[in-house]
Amino acid sequence: MHSMETNRRKALILIASAVSGGFLLTQARPRTAYDQTPVFAGACGSREGDYRMTCFSLDGSRMAQCALPGRGHSVEMRPFSNEAIVFARRPGTFAIVFDTKSGQKIQTLESVQGRHFYGHGVFDFEGHYVYATENDYGNGRGVIGIYEAGDAYRRVGEIPSHGIGPHEIRIHPDGDILIVTNGGIQTHPDIPRVKMNLPTMDSSLCYIDRQDGKLLSKVTLPERYRKLSIRHIDINRIGTVGVAMQYEGPSMDTVPLIGTSSGGTEVKLIDEPIAIIRSMQNYCGSIAFDSSGKVLAVSAPKGNRITFWNVSTGEFLASANVADACGISPGLEDGEFLISGRNALVLAQASNGRINPLILAGHEKTQWDNHLCKKSAQGTHS
Repeated sequence: MHSMETNRRKALILIASAVSGGFLLTQARPRTAYDQTPVFAGACGSREGDYRMTCFSLDGSRMAQCALPGRGHSVEMRPFSNEAIVFARRPGTFAIVFDTKSGQKIQTLESVQGRHFYGHGVFDFEGHYVYATENDYGNGRGVIGIYEAGDAYRRVGEIPSHGIGPHEIRIHPDGDILIVTNGGIQTHPDIPRVKMNLPTMDSSLCYIDRQDGKLLSKVTLPERYRKLSIRHIDINRIGTVGVAMQYEGPSMDTVPLIGTSSGGTEVKLIDEPIAIIRSMQNYCGSIAFDSSGKVLAVSAPKGNRITFWNVSTGEFLASANVADACGISPGLEDGEFLISGRNALVLAQASNGRINPLILAGHEKTQWDNHLCKKSAQGTHS
């Protein structure tokens, strides 16, 4: 019976991946009185250790800030609400809930004993729950903490990530399946930047039933790419997952760093053009689809480069050079992206790599952290 149920759910993944209408059904909740102005958000800081969360509009007419107790990593905006939550950078133990209009801090969450945050989380489409990647470091396993937003973000349980080192997490357009990257690298907060198991690291992309935590599909890479850590993902409206990786092998190696996966199947790796792959210096920092879901942007902060790719063909489109570029969000138009880096926010065009600076007053000398998030009347994207 269990096997039949698992097979049924795997079939549902494949069906949902092929039907774009599945996403639209999750957006049927009536609109409430929240601000639908397109807004972007990202964690940032200064050399003096002044860490904060900044929300802004592209024309600079709206800006709000919230102080953070340490470095933030990624932010998620709650659907049908002005609330958002920012997670601490690994191995941080805080998550801050704040108002995106005023910047007012609403609540501070602390990870439970024996856990720390991995920097990412995702809301369900109704905004009832947020799912956060966490490290059960005493047992060397990844978990997904479940927090009920409507009950003061009380932690109501956890499910396994079915791997080690869970990082980014997204939700499938069908609304019932969580997709999580297990980077495969074991760490401990006592030695936070030490990677404890590189010879045996085991990275994966897992599809998980968010109701009961059962593993629906576990996608791994070929053995020759064991040292590739699947770290960041994004998903479009038809269920195509964009995958960005970091390589833990010798620096002189040239390996594919980007791929796509659909329906819980293998990652189709992009390995051309070689010169572009090499320029990314074996490290991807973030990945995002544009508003159409047909173009992928991938950041390579060590190479000071953003690359743009055609999703259906894997064709390289263009690249742009931005110092320490890492954060990516879709812009307001198809083929447009907002990019953050060192002392820089730019709008980039995927078709030709052309960039235009965005100036925010008081942020001319700002080091933006790893990720950006966008929210508009059509939904949330990070």
